[in-house]
Amino acid sequence: MVCVGYDMESSRRAIDIANANEMVYAAIGVHPHDAKALRPQDIDELAALANSAKVVAIGEIGLDYYRDLSPRNVQEKAFRDQLELARRLSVPVVIHSRNADEETYAIIEDYERQALPGWPKDRPLGIMHCFAGDLPLALRYIELGFLISIPASCTYPNAERTRAVAGGIPLRWMAVETDAPYIPPQSKRGGRNEPAFVCETVQCIADIRGARLRRRRKRHRVGGAWLFGLGTSATRQRHRRGRALRTQLLYGSVQEDLRKVEETFDAIKAVDYGPLSEMLGMVLGGGGKLLRPALALLSGRFAEYNLDLLAPLAASVELLHTATLVHDDVIDTADTRRGRPTVNSAFHNSTTVMVGDFLFAHAADQVVKTDSLRVVQLFAKTLMVMATGEIRQDMAAYDSRQTIRDYLYRIGGKTASLFSPPARAAPSSAKHPRNGSPRCEITATTSAWPSR
Repeated sequence: MVCVGYDMESSRRAIDIANANEMVYAAIGVHPHDAKALRPQDIDELAALANSAKVVAIGEIGLDYYRDLSPRNVQEKAFRDQLELARRLSVPVVIHSRNADEETYAIIEDYERQALPGWPKDRPLGIMHCFAGDLPLALRYIELGFLISIPASCTYPNAERTRAVAGGIPLRWMAVETDAPYIPPQSKRGGRNEPAFVCETVQCIADIRGARLRRRRKRHRVGGAWLFGLGTSATRQRHRRGRALRTQLLYGSVQEDLRKVEETFDAIKAVDYGPLSEMLGMVLGGGGKLLRPALALLSGRFAEYNLDLLAPLAASVELLHTATLVHDDVIDTADTRRGRPTVNSAFHNSTTVMVGDFLFAHAADQVVKTDSLRVVQLFAKTLMVMATGEIRQDMAAYDSRQTIRDYLYRIGGKTASLFSPPARAAPSSAKHPRNGSPRCEITATTSAWPSR
């Protein structure tokens, strides 16, 4: 649940509420109604408030030419100033637009050009709150990278335009909201809206799209996690600071070489088929993709490695890891992984399996570039170990008779086994190997356990 501020005081309260409730987050900003009260120092205070670990967006901001409670030029300046703040902080925005469709779109289009070059990959720029425009306008916003939020007004008898949007936009780009205490669903009309009433809106959308309610709920939950970067109580701001520190501590000595690995990932994502490129961006664009490559590079430093050979090895181990996770998500019917939507949450399971196969093929291609038969054999054996571990997991996951030893044996045969290959294979990429390669190996994870 996201508690949204509309002025400075309510923004502070939103953070207080979020801090007091683990599953509540905050959006902070000044609504166009209150734009006339926004001072330059308030932008600085919003920037300071955004350091809270529970702040996930800037909003509700935008233009309201229906009530015109603030002069229009003042609304526009407040809108642009807060958009610039969101761009600097790399956080999404929650946009209010009423009777100002083209004016709002023009500002958002300009914002997209400014924000996109430095924006986190595969993250929406924001969300159009309580969208009241038509389907063509909704699709234009989606092209700019904005989710479309469907309010409970879609349940009203005369809301044909909103229902057309709910039925016509890609599900991945749809969100559902209550805007409580306003805009209650039809059955509660005239009363006070509450977050619990969102189920009626979701049911209406499921009816429009001819889909089961449970699946619609799952999709919208994934959309919120994707937009706001949710998944654990640690939010985007804290994660960004922690990631910078971890990067310096873990990867500092091989940072330059890791760029070559990242270039490999970027080249793989740059396929000329749009949907596949989008899927690859989802699975290769998240965090944690450099840990195993860094281990390969750090291990190779003991042997004065040849980067032209070791970089493909470092990339291949992460491609192999990512491919297994993609298949895992299909098997587990997982909606999210570490707060990010999975490919199978947005595309068919059969398509997702083929994405995993695509990554397996690229991993094999990178392994061959190491020019080492020993490395090829090591990775083939590792893949067999993981496949066996996954089968064992599938067959015994709910066996109440299993011991802790059984559990650890299974875990060791899954993706945990991928920590061994980069350390074992890296010395093979030495510039001046002695007796074939230096003895710098770590025993494969599963071999530590006796056969049964």
